[in-house]
Parts: sequence; structure tokens; C-alpha cells
Amino acid sequence: MSATKVNPTAAKPEKAPKAPKAEKPPKAPKEKIVRVEYPGLTDADGKPVKFQTAEIPADYSRKIHTDLKRKHFASEDLYYTMMANRAKAHMESFLLKAEDAKKVGNVADKKRAKKLLKMREQMAELRKQLEEQNIDVDALFAAASAG
Repeated sequence: MSATKVNPTAAKPEKAPKAPKAEKPPKAPKEKIVRVEYPGLTDADGKPVKFQTAEIPADYSRKIHTDLKRKHFASEDLYYTMMANRAKAHMESFLLKAEDAKKVGNVADKKRAKKLLKMREQMAELRKQLEEQNIDVDALFAAASAG
């Protein structure tokens, strides 16, 4: 058996030039959300007024309003309770993301893996609904795969 030697300095055959990719239109820049002062922090002229609340405002939203400061609360415990509630919401969000990452793992195509998990959850919900209606789901699958 003879081994074929390849000359590394030999000219390589030229590849055909690739067709230019269709250019995508540029993405529109995201609109910056302008947060407004919480009602009561300023008067009608926009000048700051002394504002202290005795409770955590139910209608306060951090997405809409500028941050409330410690000086806006009648007592320190209200301010720290509000901050703790905000931190708890962040913690729950991160725990959900960690749980999803644990399920998906270090998959190259996370989008498809997440879609598969979502479809599994929908299938489990559908199975539950059918079983509540006294429909034998396993018999349906057996009939579908047999015929």
C-alpha cells in the first residue's frame, strides 16, 4: 500500500465566492422609559415638597416612578420593608432563572430546549384536563401509534 503525499505548498483550489447575505434593516432603538416623580413629591409647579408617607404606597411602581428615598417615609422600618420586598422579588426571579438553567443545562441551543420544556408543561396540563374528563390518555396514544 502506498501512501499519497500531499504537497503543502501546492496551490489550493479556489472556492467560489459566497453570495452576499441579504442585509437586514437596522433595528429601531428602544425607547427610553422616562420615569416620573411619585405624586405628592412635587407641587403643581414641579417644586419639591416635604412628603412623608406612613405606609408603603400600593400604587407605587418602580417602572413608572422615580425611586422613593428614606426621607419620603415617616419611619425607617417602612423604607426597609419596601426595599426587602423589592429584593425578594429579585431573588424569586433569579431562582426561577437558575431552575431553568438547571433543567436546560449548558445546551448549545437553549432556545429549543426551553421550548421543549414549555411544550412538556403544556402536554402535562392537557393530560390533566383530559383525565379530569375521564378520558383514557394512554389508550388514545396506543390507538394513535397502532393505526
